[in-house]
Amino acid sequence: MQVNRERVLGGVLLLALTATGTASAQGAAPALVRPEPPPSRLAYQEGQPVPEGYRLRSGPRKGLVIGGAIVGGAAYGFGVVGAIDSDFEDHAGYLLIPVAGPWLMLAAGSDPPKACPAQEVCADGMPDYRSLFVAAAGVAQAVGTVLFVVGLTSKRRYLERKELEVSVVPASLGQGAYGLGVIGAF
Repeated sequence: MQVNRERVLGGVLLLALTATGTASAQGAAPALVRPEPPPSRLAYQEGQPVPEGYRLRSGPRKGLVIGGAIVGGAAYGFGVVGAIDSDFEDHAGYLLIPVAGPWLMLAAGSDPPKACPAQEVCADGMPDYRSLFVAAAGVAQAVGTVLFVVGLTSKRRYLERKELEVSVVPASLGQGAYGLGVIGAF
């Protein structure tokens, strides 16, 4: 079957002019509405079927990893600053050891500061709370470490959208006519 090219092109041109005339008669060209793409990640519940276009993935629990690193790192940082500030006196060098350092320092005991004898009120009216702060730093470092390790070792399962694979290939458009074809898969 032979098709008259001029007639087909004329029909397409007429259709385009008609669509343009209708849009301008109404005042504005119609806006193209594109659908929202599906989310790149979805929550997954055990036993739930995997929707088409998604694959099941697992990874660390980022919230626990980040929270543990912040809590443990901040407590360790305060311990290091305290050790440096005290010129590493009274076993403060133990504070450079993460998690165990505060407990080692408490176990080693410390001499009371010269300006504030043990079990007495210091010159500024405050009792010596160093051991309380060291214990709090030890607890915070331990909690931060546990959160960090649990976050890395326990995996969270989620659905991830498969990326669209597009290929441009040569295509035959008929007898003696060639062009390009686009092939997509997801």
